[in-house]
Amino acid sequence: MYTLAVQGFFLDLDPLVSVDPTVSWSYFIPVSVEGAAIPFDEPNGGMRWILPDSFQVIGAGFNHDKFSAAGLVPPSMWNRQWTWNDLVDLGRKLVRIGADGRVEQYAAQVVTTWSRWPVWVHNAGGWYFDRLINPRESRLNTAPVTQALQFLQDIFQKDRFAHSGSVADFRSGKAPIGLAVGPSHTALHISMGNTWEYSFGPNPALVNGGSELSIFGRSIGATTKHVNEAWRWIKYLTVETVVDNMRMTSALPALIAAAQKYQETVANASPWDRVWPELLQRQDSYLRPVYSVEIRDTLQQYINAIVSGQKPVGIGLAEAHEQISAMLKEKWSGVK
Repeated sequence: MYTLAVQGFFLDLDPLVSVDPTVSWSYFIPVSVEGAAIPFDEPNGGMRWILPDSFQVIGAGFNHDKFSAAGLVPPSMWNRQWTWNDLVDLGRKLVRIGADGRVEQYAAQVVTTWSRWPVWVHNAGGWYFDRLINPRESRLNTAPVTQALQFLQDIFQKDRFAHSGSVADFRSGKAPIGLAVGPSHTALHISMGNTWEYSFGPNPALVNGGSELSIFGRSIGATTKHVNEAWRWIKYLTVETVVDNMRMTSALPALIAAAQKYQETVANASPWDRVWPELLQRQDSYLRPVYSVEIRDTLQQYINAIVSGQKPVGIGLAEAHEQISAMLKEKWSGVK
């Protein structure tokens, strides 16, 4: 969708918002307004092409029954931000390894797909490209990337308490810690008939402890002959029905007033569902990056090899940096 936006397939919504007394960009959570705009150094820079509707945000989940059985207190109950060191300490205490050396209970579900591993680099204080949107240069050879990937390899291969698959599924109650948990958990917990106690919290921190935010919204096609009608429709869906949508789907709204009432509005919300709006407001949370699928998939092959222990971190990142740099150079060659 972003690619279509920079190519001019959608209308700039600023003129419509500016003359509509019932809506203002100030009504929305600031990061959603930021994400609705094309960066100024991109084609059609500054244009706001979506009316923000909702967010996807991922944080940590804790199975209280598993923690209690181990005589431990989940980090959500602490009076401080938990850290990467805390995760390692808890992981070593919660993992269960049988007499045959096989893991019988993984301590944490840690997903390392293309949309999940970058948060570790961000929370190590760096990034793997020079920018979030349409990067021009690789930063895969920088210290925070190395630190993040070494940490991931260690918790999977050395400490052996992390797993990304179904054998460590947090939702079904198999793992004490889940690091890919979102606002849909409560409804799914109920529908699955689960009875174990749980709570939510932020990601573990090193330099940062933020979350990646994905924004969903609605746009108007640039060639529409019915601009006013289209505007009334997307405004109705985004603004006027936001409470009903939040109640039925547990979607985390972009409207400030609605987000403030999230916990009291969502059907069967737990006391811990207050965490999701809090994660949106964190200064160390960030918007999901935008770059080509070809680069994403190529890079993921190296990440998979590193996390699985098939490649040493240094060698894997050096190879990835070389190949991704070449791909970026080819993509942007001749583009000012």
